[in-house]
Amino acid sequence: MISNQDGLPTEQPRQKSMNHVRLSVNSNSALFLLFLMLAFAVYGGILGHEFIFNWDDKAYVTGNEAVRGFTLAHLKSAFSSFYVGNYAPLHIISYMLDYTFWGMDPHGYLLANVLIHAINAFLAFRLFLLLDGRLLVALTAAVLFLVHPVQVESVAWVSERKTLLAMLFFLLALHAYSLYCSEVQRKRRRWYLLSLLSFCAALLSKAVVVIFPLLIISFDWYCGGLERIRKGFADKIPFLILSAGLTAVTLFSQRSGKMLVSYVDGNPLNNAMTMMPVFARYLGMLFWPTRLAPIYSPPVKTSVDLEVLLSLLLVGAVLILSYYLFSRRRLAGFAIALFLLGLLPIAHIFPLPTLMQDRYLYFPLLGFSLLIATITADTAETFAGKRRLNWGIACLLILALPLAITAQRQTRVWRNALTLWTHTAQSVPQSNQALLMLAITRHDQQDLAGAEEAYLRVLSISPRDLKGLNGLGVLYGERGMLDKSLRYLRQAVEVAPGDTDVLVNFGYAAFLKGDLEECRDSFQRAIGIKPPLLAMLMPTLLEIASRQNDQVEVVRLKALARETGGAL
Repeated sequence: MISNQDGLPTEQPRQKSMNHVRLSVNSNSALFLLFLMLAFAVYGGILGHEFIFNWDDKAYVTGNEAVRGFTLAHLKSAFSSFYVGNYAPLHIISYMLDYTFWGMDPHGYLLANVLIHAINAFLAFRLFLLLDGRLLVALTAAVLFLVHPVQVESVAWVSERKTLLAMLFFLLALHAYSLYCSEVQRKRRRWYLLSLLSFCAALLSKAVVVIFPLLIISFDWYCGGLERIRKGFADKIPFLILSAGLTAVTLFSQRSGKMLVSYVDGNPLNNAMTMMPVFARYLGMLFWPTRLAPIYSPPVKTSVDLEVLLSLLLVGAVLILSYYLFSRRRLAGFAIALFLLGLLPIAHIFPLPTLMQDRYLYFPLLGFSLLIATITADTAETFAGKRRLNWGIACLLILALPLAITAQRQTRVWRNALTLWTHTAQSVPQSNQALLMLAITRHDQQDLAGAEEAYLRVLSISPRDLKGLNGLGVLYGERGMLDKSLRYLRQAVEVAPGDTDVLVNFGYAAFLKGDLEECRDSFQRAIGIKPPLLAMLMPTLLEIASRQNDQVEVVRLKALARETGGAL
């Protein structure tokens, strides 16, 4: 440390450490084993968990034919299809590998998640050591990244494999780029090519890594300032082209999957105001990770209120601190850049269906962990001397223990769909979506009384919720309460007259009630919207015609069945 002209502590850039930090093979193996054991101590409990059948796992894995082994057709599907509005072929291919070993046993898929997260933490440790050169600082930052409770969603949910894979290749690309910057000329080209290939793999895992070109510009600034950026800018062009291409593909996939929504009231400023409290909440979660859930309900803002104003002041203070660190403590400044760039893809520059998720912090936490460890170490060196540095870092590691315990407890929430949505409905009681998912889960598990209670809570918040009306109508039909069933299904038809599922459910309820004309009318409307439904509905339509002794209709329907391929 040195002091600047204002007498404030300033960091000497640690470029030399980037070229001279070396650990033996045995040391690297021991440290990797440490991260692996810590990962299993915190996340090992998930190995007994189930797929979350009603939260993307079906779309990605259990109901996805493309993951059932390595075949040319499956590989073609992985690279030519969008899944849940995402283009991430390596994500799908990773499940093919899981299926080869485990079939549809969720334990193997979750084991892979824990292993990848442990590898990511070790690679983060190697990156931090490369940047700073202090073993304890790098170790502390990587441990914080590994055990922080907001990481649980990304590790304990099979569908979030894409985030883990993207980070794996992202870190490999950054390591290769750092070697490209430091190696002698004859070796540089191979490291540059490896960085580019790793970045491609990261892009094919999850689009969040489009920030990489900006990050390596920040890396150049850390290593050599503005002069280094100017000299090396041409090197970034291939990375920028790849980022732009994947961004375009992602926007197309999100739009085709109806995952790309419009700005609030069509005004980007409303989205910016809405995101201010979300960013403030993210900061709070990083320092005090409680009441974590897969769904949040941050209020949509269309004007500046006190919450927006206070959040804006907090974000402004963070930016001022960032500027201070950029100008006086280069490593801390790079950590801030890593944190802020990690937030950029989820800042709703392009609106997404969800405003806030734990998994959105997986990448920002990389910079946050490095920042906390670095500031602690620098402060200890400045005011207490290097002798007490070890004590300062030891205190941080001790503070990581409560985080690890909290994370371990949070993994229990993800045991199955029922535990997940029960917890979520308790943590975010104002969330209509959380209550609806709880109702669907209870309904699926034949807890009809519990499902009824949850559906009614959904409708008490949103009386015209289509899924709530439809689900409750079906539930009452299953319980033989046909009058109630028809009442709720009729409301669902009024809300969405073009929804074929609702029309079919209403038709069946009317049939059971004996309202044959109403049933036939509802079925015919559904067939008019979706002709393939004819095969499924034909037996009931024939039964109606027979009961009404309408032989002309029976003959017509049988002829229609033969024309459509013998649906009978």
